[in-house]
Amino acid sequence: MSKIFTEITSEDFARYAQNHPTSFQQTSEMAALKEANGHELYYLGLKNDQELTFACLVTRTKLRIGYKFLLEDLVLSNNTNDFAIFMPALIDFVKKHQGLYLQVSPILLQTQRLNDGTLEPLNQNYIQAMEELGFSHDETGPGHASTSSPNWIYIKKLTGLNPENVSESYQKEGRYSIKKAKNFHISLRALTSDELEQFKAITAETSQRLDFPDKDLSYYQELYRIYGDDARFILAELDIPAYLDSLAAQESKLQDQLKKIEAKLAENPNSKKKNNQHREVSSEIASFVKRQEEAKTWLEEEQKDVIPLACGLYIFHPNETIYLFSGTREKYKHLYTPYLIQDAMIKESLRRNIPLFNFYGISGEFDGSDGVLRFKEAFNGQAVEKMGTFTYITAPHKYRLYTTFKKILNR
Repeated sequence: MSKIFTEITSEDFARYAQNHPTSFQQTSEMAALKEANGHELYYLGLKNDQELTFACLVTRTKLRIGYKFLLEDLVLSNNTNDFAIFMPALIDFVKKHQGLYLQVSPILLQTQRLNDGTLEPLNQNYIQAMEELGFSHDETGPGHASTSSPNWIYIKKLTGLNPENVSESYQKEGRYSIKKAKNFHISLRALTSDELEQFKAITAETSQRLDFPDKDLSYYQELYRIYGDDARFILAELDIPAYLDSLAAQESKLQDQLKKIEAKLAENPNSKKKNNQHREVSSEIASFVKRQEEAKTWLEEEQKDVIPLACGLYIFHPNETIYLFSGTREKYKHLYTPYLIQDAMIKESLRRNIPLFNFYGISGEFDGSDGVLRFKEAFNGQAVEKMGTFTYITAPHKYRLYTTFKKILNR
């Protein structure tokens, strides 16, 4: 019997998504989050008699003229009969539901960056198959895709690693930065729902500084409510008095060491070895004194003992952990806190037996200009390019009117 395209219930979709985990974009939790943010939801699939063989979430958003339909992280391969049945039927469905255009972002990769910097193309026949159906492939180039999914992402495979040895797989810079961060009295904790204003304050400061859009507090609160234990809002904090006590104790040990060196120099002032040691220890003491002065300034400015430094939001999915949002306070950037957070979340992913850590978006520029890429490369993963977005204009005349109005109103 031939498979048929059909609308399904949210319960059917939930069961399918649970038994066929693919992407966090295609989950009941993401459906609830999208609905809470004003999107209409459609659950669509293929059935063979009464058996559901494929299911996906599609959203509909109201435009000035008609509607935009969006299918993110489509998993259908173009080499299957399901693809040949589902895609034309999806186009017809969008037309019947006042769709102005349909955007599809497949989960497949288009390019992977090899260790030698070579860009290797992948799945090129998929592009051809979509274009034969009438879709246009949005060639956005480096940067972020027009949908909520970035084109270029950075990933790290966790297979074969464990929480005890994963740090050995990092680049030297990553291990060094984590070691440096541990010298500060920084602690990490998961925020509760009534503490999310602290998270929002840091992301707002970061988005303003780096000129990228931030989500509303209500979005984070809704995400927290919907995802529960599968979302982790991490806050990094510095206990300034504890940090000062640690610095003072380390300085005291160095002062004792310096006195012993000076006693030896009193006996033999020309000792090259002891003079070198004196210079090195004196330099270390000066560094500790400077750090104590810096910490005392923080204490005076912040007017509280424990201060927030950085934050991150992570979504746990059976197939991957997604590093979704983050922020770092500008004047504490030199404390290496984001490295500490990433290391902790990679280890948490391993404890959950998640096979992939998705650092999410990078610019796709590999000329050394992308600081975000340099940070993520410290964890020794791989840069890959997703397939991007395919657009099908389902109402050409209305679409031309829509784009004309959009240009006029955006002037």
